Amino acid sequence: MRDYSPATEGYAAFRGYKTRFRVVGKTRSRHALICIHGGPGYGLDYLEPLEEMQATGRQVVFYDQLGCGRSDHLRPGAAWSLELFVAELEAVIAAAGLFDCHVLGHGWGGMIALEYALRHPAGVASLVLSGTPASVPKWRAELAGLIRRLPEEIRAPLERQRRSGAPDTAPSRGLVDAFLRRHLCLLNPWPEELERSLAQARREPGARAALLGASELEPGGLLADWDLVPRLGEIDVPTLVTSGRADLVPPPLAAVLYREIPRSEWVVFEHSAHMPHLEEPQHYLEVLDGFLARVEVRAQLAPA
Repeated sequence: MRDYSPATEGYAAFRGYKTRFRVVGKTRSRHALICIHGGPGYGLDYLEPLEEMQATGRQVVFYDQLGCGRSDHLRPGAAWSLELFVAELEAVIAAAGLFDCHVLGHGWGGMIALEYALRHPAGVASLVLSGTPASVPKWRAELAGLIRRLPEEIRAPLERQRRSGAPDTAPSRGLVDAFLRRHLCLLNPWPEELERSLAQARREPGARAALLGASELEPGGLLADWDLVPRLGEIDVPTLVTSGRADLVPPPLAAVLYREIPRSEWVVFEHSAHMPHLEEPQHYLEVLDGFLARVEVRAQLAPA
């Protein structure tokens, strides 16, 4: 059994809120890795397999975003925004004492990571984008394509629900879950940490509903027109793009990131949907560690 140090926890203060973060690993012989969860609203639980990265000699930092887990909730009358979550990430990085760290974003967390990398490139050793869209309109179109390719008995009622915005009743939830079994996570049963995160997101749907719309099939909300594709060429840090073959954010969207970000690599996990760190954990950790190690070696060899 590996000898891991106990996790330490803290809170980052920003704008009158407190965000809970968690640090694993007792050494900083290598750059730390900060992990940004998806949703919005999933909380850090489903990213737990990434704790294994501490075995490679680096600290790993997780946090519950505002409005979920053990972090504060938004004050009545306050407004959700992507800028709010970027400011939160800035506060967590400062509170955890991270400088020039690797930044990993999963799904929605990758959208935050992209915005952060554009604002603070000097503080990003590398960027890891796992199942991340750079354009909500393109993502919406790809999701519609996934639905069109489903068997008729699932496709037809899902199409009706998507077009009508049906309420979150038990029958409609069953239809969405059938879709998610094909494109969120292929494991059966789903891992317990993923179930915890899904339950968390459904208990606290405020951020998701405001920013990306209530439907998991039709991204909309305040970010309905969000599109960073024209700015991806400005990202000048080593970037790893990962996607599952059956991803909820399909490979054509990963291809956009790979094509537009100059110093990027792309790995497709053939036996995964949106959660390759859960579905193919050993392979995912090997790919991640290999990428981070190469980034650090190249940085050491680069002329001063």
